[in-house]
Amino acid sequence: MTAQLIDAASEAHLWAERYDGDLGDIFVIQDEITASVVGRIGPELLAAEHARESPKPHHGLDAWECVVRAVFLCSQLSEESSRKMLPLLDRAIGLAPDYAQALAMKGWITMWRAFQGWEDMGYALALARNVVQQAIAADDKEPWAYLAQMMTAYATRDDVLAMAAVSQAVAINPNSAFAHGQLGLAHANGGRAAEAIPCIDYALRLSPREAFLGDFQFYYAMAYFQGANYQLGLSYAREAHRLRSGHAYPLVIGTVCAGLLDNQEAATDLLGRLKSLVSDISWDWVGATSGFVRAEDRARLIEGLARAGLN
Repeated sequence: MTAQLIDAASEAHLWAERYDGDLGDIFVIQDEITASVVGRIGPELLAAEHARESPKPHHGLDAWECVVRAVFLCSQLSEESSRKMLPLLDRAIGLAPDYAQALAMKGWITMWRAFQGWEDMGYALALARNVVQQAIAADDKEPWAYLAQMMTAYATRDDVLAMAAVSQAVAINPNSAFAHGQLGLAHANGGRAAEAIPCIDYALRLSPREAFLGDFQFYYAMAYFQGANYQLGLSYAREAHRLRSGHAYPLVIGTVCAGLLDNQEAATDLLGRLKSLVSDISWDWVGATSGFVRAEDRARLIEGLARAGLN
């Protein structure tokens, strides 16, 4: 079977994939193809819609167009892109006050910025809890609402809430590669590296060109650090940084892993890059904002930073 994605207006070819299988179990094949198609066209649709809306001025965007642009900016994982999301989401909410995805994404990105060191955590947590409630009240089948709720759970190290929230997001949209990747991150934060890796593996199989691919590499780094495989943690943190150089937390994990490996050359390089993104980085900040539930995992973070040379 061959599947194609065509822009109906321009007739431009956006994506195609060929699927081969044994017709002996047609229903299994049908499910596999469905999951693959849904997972893989997501990034292509996002890129195509963003390209179509990009020429429009900010003030001319409707609510849906604002969210499309915000999702693209979210996938860039940087201080600048995440900051630019906020007025877009505010405009979308102003135009459509019950727009659940816009509300939830505002909470998610504000929490994300706090974990990077670019927003006050107390402010972010209060805002996110408020908009999560509004988003769920508006549409309790919006996956982003539960992903935002998961971020608030990380801030309070509530493993039960984090797993319940991300599991709900996966249940609502089982073909979302991003949600499966976030499930892996929840396991890593909860101290379950062995359970985290298969979730991230599945996310990558589902959508190998995922817009949030840089985040997937970061999730691997988190999981391998948690499992004390510092060499792989360092490798994936470096890859996450290469894909999204503005994302601060892969540099935290990379610096920590390099420090614990006594790889001073890598530690010095990564710590320098980290300080360029978060100038006031400190042990206290990392310890206070880390989502790792287990105290011993947070202690290893601080030990790795100290051995890397952070005073």
